[in-house]
Formats: sequence, C-alpha cells, structure tokens
Amino acid sequence: MSYSPGGDQGPPLDGLPPASFGPEWSSSFWQFWSPGKTCLVGFICPAYLFSRTQARNKDPTLSNFRSCNHMCMAWHALTCLGGGSAILHAVKRRDMRDQYGIQGNSARDWLATCFCRPCALIQEEKESLLRAQSTVGYERPQGMQYP
Repeated sequence: MSYSPGGDQGPPLDGLPPASFGPEWSSSFWQFWSPGKTCLVGFICPAYLFSRTQARNKDPTLSNFRSCNHMCMAWHALTCLGGGSAILHAVKRRDMRDQYGIQGNSARDWLATCFCRPCALIQEEKESLLRAQSTVGYERPQGMQYP
C-alpha cells in the first residue's frame, strides 16, 4: 500500500466478513495483530490512528484528513496532562458504538481504553473502515469520451 498525504485510507481488511452489520463489533477486541500495518500504528502512534478513525466516522472518504489535526493534538495534550486521553478515547468509543448501533456500555469502553488502548484503537479502526467501505461502495469509472 502506498502513502498518499491526506488520503491514507488504511490497509484493506482481508479476511473479515462481508458488510453485514449486527449489534456487535465486526472483529474481536483481541484480534489486534491483523492487519499488521494497523497493529504497528496502533502501538507506535496511537494518536494518529485515533484521529484517522474519528475523521473516517465523520467522512468515510477521508477527503480532508490531515495527519496533524485537532483530534491528534487533543490526544497528545491530554496524555501529557496525566493520561487524560483515556477519557477522550472512552467517550469517542461510546459515540462510535452509538453511531453504528453496537451494543456495550461506558464501563466496558472505559476498561478497554485503560487496559489495552491499542487493542481498542485497532478494533475501532477496523470497524470504521468496514463501515466506510460499505457506505462509499463501488464507483463505476467513467467511459471514454471522444472529442
């Protein structure tokens, strides 16, 4: 996968079920190792993965996404203030569950973001990508036009 500034959609999610969504997360909390690129980003640069997921939840095409944005900065600022990014993450995880109709509760969100934050970030990224792929769908290329 090549890098495209401002348009990094994340890796494809081969091996995940087709887009038929129920009230549960599409991938397990403990399946954080696949895809490998998402796993690495989740453990090495969680602020970036968090901000990309939040941006995709608002705009599935990530057309205006920039890697240095307000969510990324908020994550870093709250982390410097004693780990407050866990609160932001738990709130946004709850918002994502509400947006997609995923069952759960705030206590589980809090536990997920406190005890294995990269696992939660990776699960959210995979869910967001799957939902975005089902929203955006296939766009037919335009045919040739003759002068």
